[in-house]
Amino acid sequence: MARIPDLLEVSRQHGIKIVTVADIIAYRLRTETFVKQVAEAALPTEYGDFNLIVFENILDETNHIALVKGIVDSDTPVLVRVHTQSTIADVFHSLRTDVGNELRAALKIIQEEGRGVLVYLRLEEKGKSLVDEIRSYARSDSGLDPAAKVHSYGNAANLRIYGLGAQILRALGVRKIRLLTNHPKKIIGLQGYGITVVEQVRL
Repeated sequence: MARIPDLLEVSRQHGIKIVTVADIIAYRLRTETFVKQVAEAALPTEYGDFNLIVFENILDETNHIALVKGIVDSDTPVLVRVHTQSTIADVFHSLRTDVGNELRAALKIIQEEGRGVLVYLRLEEKGKSLVDEIRSYARSDSGLDPAAKVHSYGNAANLRIYGLGAQILRALGVRKIRLLTNHPKKIIGLQGYGITVVEQVRL
């Protein structure tokens, strides 16, 4: 895959205009907002008290959740976990994947910090992701697909997922984040949303 410096050189040599993913995201963010807040309530949990805020994606009418602890603002980096829904792991504590444990660890860390945001993306509500996950486990058990034991959403750090999470974070006023993750990697494109990852914190 060509990197930005290489692409810039090709652009210069051939007089071709170049646009980055961040440029496109920044433009769409300036002209479009895909999420809106639709509900809010206090949520006491075994990890502590959180403020639960529900956002709706106006493109597909799915609802997503932000659990907010303490005061968040645009100036101070805040602990953030973007978690994609896994009913099997989150509700039933499946041992096939560690994403449920990561969810609970994130809530505990945010509670101990006294300040943070957990964005819970309910992506299972669209398509057949839950059905596909269960079927992949069956294939794994039968020896047809050994890799299927890894939950497909749990470690996803792609722009589609973080793009939706970024819009929710922006709506909350968050601009600088300390990303809670066990899989540190460069997150490309968030700068287009005005979100800066200042640190990646291991769960």
